[in-house]
Amino acid sequence: MITNTVYRKLLENMAEAVWMGDENEKTVYANPKFCKLVGYSLEEMIGKQSYIFWDEESAKKVKNTNTSKRKKGESSSYTWNLLSKSWEKISVMLNWTPLPDGGTIGIMTDLRELKEKESIYRQLVENMAEAVWMGDENEKTVYANPKFCKLVGYSLEEMIGKQSYIFWDEESAKKVKNTNTSKRKKGESSSYTWNLLSKSWEKISVMLNWTPLPDGGTIGIMTDLRELKEKEENEKILYNAVQYSTDAIIMCNPKWEITSWNKGAQIIFWHKNTVIWKNISSLFDKEDISEILRSDEVVNKYELIWKHKNKSKLDISVTQTHIFDIHKTEIASYLLICRDITNHRKIELEMESKYKKIREVYKSIGVIKRQSDYIFELLEMSESYHYDNQSIGDFIVTSIIMLTHVDGCELRILDKKEDKLDMISHFWFSQDWDGKKRITLKWSLAEQAYKNRKPLKIIDILKEPKYQTPALARKHGMTSLLLIPLISWGDLIWVISLYTKASKKLEIFENEFIEKYAKVIQLVLANSI
Repeated sequence: MITNTVYRKLLENMAEAVWMGDENEKTVYANPKFCKLVGYSLEEMIGKQSYIFWDEESAKKVKNTNTSKRKKGESSSYTWNLLSKSWEKISVMLNWTPLPDGGTIGIMTDLRELKEKESIYRQLVENMAEAVWMGDENEKTVYANPKFCKLVGYSLEEMIGKQSYIFWDEESAKKVKNTNTSKRKKGESSSYTWNLLSKSWEKISVMLNWTPLPDGGTIGIMTDLRELKEKEENEKILYNAVQYSTDAIIMCNPKWEITSWNKGAQIIFWHKNTVIWKNISSLFDKEDISEILRSDEVVNKYELIWKHKNKSKLDISVTQTHIFDIHKTEIASYLLICRDITNHRKIELEMESKYKKIREVYKSIGVIKRQSDYIFELLEMSESYHYDNQSIGDFIVTSIIMLTHVDGCELRILDKKEDKLDMISHFWFSQDWDGKKRITLKWSLAEQAYKNRKPLKIIDILKEPKYQTPALARKHGMTSLLLIPLISWGDLIWVISLYTKASKKLEIFENEFIEKYAKVIQLVLANSI
């Protein structure tokens, strides 16, 4: 088990700011990084509620979260503003986790440091296939990438300071304003299909993903839908020509008995005149059509499934209206207009799938950013004389835990004279694990991985005869192991071991980033330890 001294050392040397409070949100601990951010000493903060360390808007959100997710034992993540002793607002990425005793621990990443890597991200944004626009809290342009400039026909210099509304057609501009006064002010993201308006007055249909920024501004990522729309329109014309030369028009009496229908109905429902005077439920399932049968009002585009006796199915859109008698007091007939939308539904699902993939790409960009941050910080530590070998080892283990969400991790170095692997750092294990501080390399899994020159994946370590401490693994609930040998000049020098419990045993083997990150660690350790 890691001692309290090691835990404290880990917390006090973390790149993230850490704050811990009791069930009443009163401060019980804060690490040096947090103290530095807010400008208070730990002694000044002890007993103070967390709300004084946030700006007014963020404090309200913290209180709201405490009465919802926190009381339910749910973790959460937000981008909010700390308020320092000198009244400076500091934008941070906050990860809140409730503690068993009713308290809370918050881990915060200073987002200001990301600006140091702005050139890397700017290159990424400027070479994106999607158009990117960014505005301040008043919707005035502060940035647009080359793709957006090309779409609207303006240079970046022409756009700076101009409100976003001039880049939309009249109808879309109204929707943008409406969204800004609803979802955007509440900090909610949104996605729409609207029309940009270019400098030459050309309308450009785009798929827009809006996301509010911590400072009150907005970032919009747009995908040009013109080619997709053109293809969809051509398909729609062909589809209508083949499938909708006529719609099915069915007339029913007040008892819902079919009195007449047209040739389009015969084509869609594969009948001739055999359904005349039969109840409409003979075409549709009675439970499915019950809403139409009960309604005396117009029903628009009610969707039903039509099942043929040969088990084939069609998606049918039904619009129902009624015709009154000459006195306009009683319903004389019901009119149903039915349209086969089977292929249309398929196209909609395909479009949703494409948009989902686009959103997944945006999500993966955030993961890549976090991975890059840890790589950059690890390289910076290796070049700095402020960090000793233990600190670098602790950082490596902690970063792997944060990036992979594994249940345990350890880093070992080889003592060549005694052929032993000594523990440098480990995390998330109890005191019993200290009995594994030194293990024999001979006949071990580490030796096997070194001989194979590649990571060793063990799905069930309890069934692996070479695994040396199955009792400890069983006590900690560990089942799977990924063992990565770090080799320098052909010799085994270090070993990284990643453990997971049964519920997550496959995730560790499916993370391609792990082995690439291990190569970076190998280079850093070669220069530092």
